[in-house]
Amino acid sequence: MPTFTLPCAPVSLAGGSVAVVHAPISSTATARIQAVGERFASYVRRKQDNSTESEDYEKNVLPYVLARTKLDNDSSTTEALALDKVTDDLLQLNPAEWRSQDHYKVLGLSELRFRATPAQIKKA
Repeated sequence: MPTFTLPCAPVSLAGGSVAVVHAPISSTATARIQAVGERFASYVRRKQDNSTESEDYEKNVLPYVLARTKLDNDSSTTEALALDKVTDDLLQLNPAEWRSQDHYKVLGLSELRFRATPAQIKKA
């Protein structure tokens, strides 16, 4: 086992000084926690499969990421994009009132909404 030496105490430390307690140690508390979320699901999968985090990622997360990337890069998906018609009301929208506007409708993606891929949003 390696050993090491500590440096000398600073000169400002007086020989007879004592430690000052500013606050007592707080007592322990019992609380109920709710086990939810992607990280917890990953933890449970790893415990059930007896796998590492990287194995779990390759088995469960990576296929989804690759499928999403393929969907984003798929040219047939972006070419077949049917944009909504541009109407006079859309042209008259005030940019200062952006919080109350339907951004998907402004982009012409009101049919796809949150399912629109980043590539489709860029093309719109």
